[in-house]
Amino acid sequence: MNNTVFSVIDNTVRIARNNEDFCEEDYKNSEGLLICGKCHTPREKFLDFDKTSKFYERYKNHPFPVLCKCRKEQEEAENIRQKQIETQMLIERFRKEGITDENYLKYTFSYDDNKNPNISRACKKYAHNFSYMYRLGKGLIFCGQVGTGKTFYAGCIANAVISQARSVLITNIPSLITKLGYSQEGKNYILNKISYVSLLVIDDLGVERDTPYSLEKIYEIIDTRYRSGKPLIITTNLKYKDMKTDENTSYRRIYDRILQMCHPVAVLGESRRSQKAQESSDFMNDFLGLNQF
Repeated sequence: MNNTVFSVIDNTVRIARNNEDFCEEDYKNSEGLLICGKCHTPREKFLDFDKTSKFYERYKNHPFPVLCKCRKEQEEAENIRQKQIETQMLIERFRKEGITDENYLKYTFSYDDNKNPNISRACKKYAHNFSYMYRLGKGLIFCGQVGTGKTFYAGCIANAVISQARSVLITNIPSLITKLGYSQEGKNYILNKISYVSLLVIDDLGVERDTPYSLEKIYEIIDTRYRSGKPLIITTNLKYKDMKTDENTSYRRIYDRILQMCHPVAVLGESRRSQKAQESSDFMNDFLGLNQF
């Protein structure tokens, strides 16, 4: 038993010695231990064995290699750098796997025009405290008219969460329904993804076809996320009060789960799309010298 332990210790020391990088400034102190010539801290030490043990007899005059202060700092810095690289690679993977439309990549808080400061502030706070929201399983449902910025705000949160090295899936119901119909293997894959991602964002709920098949698939999607206990963010043109009072059984069981998971956020104001379209029209009329519409 002791021979085996001795062998392991000796082999470990041998490997450590082989990996050492000595420099000319290194020197030995009065105890004969190697001292780093740069930071002047020990590169060797005697281990404190019990004097009655066999280890003491074998290693009492045997110095063991240790990291001096500057080499320890170098190693820690390298570990931090490596961790940063790994984290960035993970973020890029989550972004590639979770962003289903390149347009979503443009939805970040840095592009927020702050026309709706209360909403902007709330979304930033949610994203900043996502770890807490995740533990609570709390999501959001952005309700409002077309073009008011619901998708933009949801996308901002999604991109901020991905930047925290968290998995996200931002997509829409028609896309999910299509993927659920590919094959049993494809269905299992997408349902697993709906369940395990840290944040699921469903854009434009309510634009899908109103058929028994679609409603059944929507329920399957929402119920899968509901059972995961993880946050869900939804954008919709539907009115929150209509979702609360809908008496249709097929919709009721879907909306009940959504309203349990998602806190309502009313996104009010004029349509930004209409505003941009008007600005574009005014520019072209001015540029071309036209006076139309």
